[in-house]
Amino acid sequence: MTFNALRKKIFVTKFSLTKTAAGILLVGSVVGTSVMSCRSRGGANRLSSNSDTDQAVEVLNILGAQSPHLPAGSTGTCAGACHIGAQWHAGNLNAEHSVMIKEWAELTKTTNTCLTANASAPAKKLSCFYNDPENAALGYNVKKIGFYRGAAHLESTKIIFMDPLLPSGVGGEQEYKKWFSDAAMPKQPAEMPSTSAFPQLKEEDFSKLLAWSLAGAPNLNEAFGPVQIVDPVAPDTCVSDTSDELKQQIERLRTEKKSWTEVNKQNPRIKMLGCAEGTSSPDRCFMDEVNDLKFPEVFTDSETKTWANRIRSENFNNIQIDDSMPPTQRMRLLKKLPFRSAFWARSSADGRFMGDGLSNQAQITNPDGSTGPYLPDNSHGFIVDLALDDRPYIGVSGPYDPGFFPDNNGFTWMVGGTGYFCNQRLLENPNTKFIDFSTETTFCGSRDVGVYQHVGRAIDDKYYIVRSDNYSNDDGGKSSYRADPSVKPFAKETSAAQLYTMNEDGQKFSVNPAVMLPTPFEGDFGISPSASFITSRIATRPVSPTDSSIQEGYRIRRFDPATAATVPLATVCMRGGKASISYNERFIVTHHYVDKMDAKEFKLDENSDAFKDRINNSSNVYIYDLVTKRKFRITFMNAGQYALYPHFRSDGWLYFLVRDVNKPTSDYLVASDVALRLPSLPASYTGIK
Repeated sequence: MTFNALRKKIFVTKFSLTKTAAGILLVGSVVGTSVMSCRSRGGANRLSSNSDTDQAVEVLNILGAQSPHLPAGSTGTCAGACHIGAQWHAGNLNAEHSVMIKEWAELTKTTNTCLTANASAPAKKLSCFYNDPENAALGYNVKKIGFYRGAAHLESTKIIFMDPLLPSGVGGEQEYKKWFSDAAMPKQPAEMPSTSAFPQLKEEDFSKLLAWSLAGAPNLNEAFGPVQIVDPVAPDTCVSDTSDELKQQIERLRTEKKSWTEVNKQNPRIKMLGCAEGTSSPDRCFMDEVNDLKFPEVFTDSETKTWANRIRSENFNNIQIDDSMPPTQRMRLLKKLPFRSAFWARSSADGRFMGDGLSNQAQITNPDGSTGPYLPDNSHGFIVDLALDDRPYIGVSGPYDPGFFPDNNGFTWMVGGTGYFCNQRLLENPNTKFIDFSTETTFCGSRDVGVYQHVGRAIDDKYYIVRSDNYSNDDGGKSSYRADPSVKPFAKETSAAQLYTMNEDGQKFSVNPAVMLPTPFEGDFGISPSASFITSRIATRPVSPTDSSIQEGYRIRRFDPATAATVPLATVCMRGGKASISYNERFIVTHHYVDKMDAKEFKLDENSDAFKDRINNSSNVYIYDLVTKRKFRITFMNAGQYALYPHFRSDGWLYFLVRDVNKPTSDYLVASDVALRLPSLPASYTGIK
């Protein structure tokens, strides 16, 4: 094909859809990470009717969706359509995801409009892929191009970067390779030519998908057909309660010094971040001159000063602080990231390392205007070293699910369908700048355990991993992730947690087969640091055929891997994402996206702009005391600001991430001492009721 023919081909679409065997599209247009697992597909079968839904049905077949109008067995290879908001890697799109598919189609249409308008201006055409078309320095935004991510490997896309009429220094093969490694769905190796373990979209199928998107994604709901729901059963009534057994265990961990908080305190090898030599109590950390300067309180920074109250009585963000927030806390700014992160963040027990996925390749802009990476080009995630200033970032080959062991001895990450479990000495080596898990065999072991694993360790026994296929995705603040995750994946009687044990040989780890723990109507599991119990989100049971499950709260269960039995220990009636437990096992934390039911808690008029601007456009961190049964919100985020993924380090400091989507690249790592203060809080502070 000639160059001019390729240039024209980009903008030619066919609105009449022929019944040819469809290619496969890896979508993920609003998710910046890789695909792991997909299902097999009946590729030859196609709907042969001439109904109005033909076009939508054929597109759904290309995407690998579930629809009553598709032939039996035609469930799709997903090749990217697994990346859906409510059921990440679920394997099939369904009617629940029609809003998201519409959004992908709209993003595709917007991108095509830009490309078409600039067909004769190669530089402006390339700028359609930029975060800001008027500012090339802000880099690319792969999330805004919709289904074009599935066409990243096609010649019709590559030529946009290779156009010989582009100005010198713009585009070119190396630029295309760097963009492709971040944008392409399915995920590709960094080196070209591209290959993938998953089928890729064909040119003719992208034409069909583009035509349907330009037409406004018509007949989508009709093509999906009726929504399938769980058989109705009697509803549950949520009552927060902590069993005597759990209260006694929390007290025993404290008095017998058997929690990881106490064990790590006695370990001379563990140096808590921000705690000067000789600091006797964690509430004195970050207080010396050096650490106070390096990790300032958020109120000292104009960008962050409104996030939380220092004094109970101050008028804050136009509301009066009340019992919904703790009376006082110290909130420290650990790091302002110069690039955007993705998915959840987790930290080491000593607070030194904090890992997260990478949303866009991180670029430094030098004084002369040139750019270079903060991280190696093949990084899909990163680890911040908060202690070593001359090596602040470590690139990693995995895009999601960092985890750190409670004994400060190891960490975990996901690459494709494989979990990697590595000794923490790898991070402590100052020469480590990048970790390729597939080749790091000295300090890392691996096993196919799937995503969203949490790790814990019994004080005198094994390491444990808990995970489940029954989970919901939560990539906070992105365009499709602005509400508490769906409970639909585990709103069923057959939901179960997968519990693994893990062995250590002194240098790396090996994982044993899973034990299945039945947990009807529960999912999104976590595990306590001492591996004494598991946490879950609870789904309500639908009461009618038209009713949908919603989150009822959280449950804490003791488990016995020998018998695959669990015993409920506590119920916490609050809403939010996945929960995390403190190292002394007294506090549970989560984040919750603001919705219309929160107006009363915020003491704001539900019809006021100050409140409406935050609905599905901000999130806050919540903490619950299992002993006193008091709940507090510790942040008050403005519109476009998301406090996310709270978790603890071993001395009780609470870490979380703040994503500010009002700024091109402003994510912040933050620490609060709120859990250190709550045990001595007078009973008059009742918290949120």
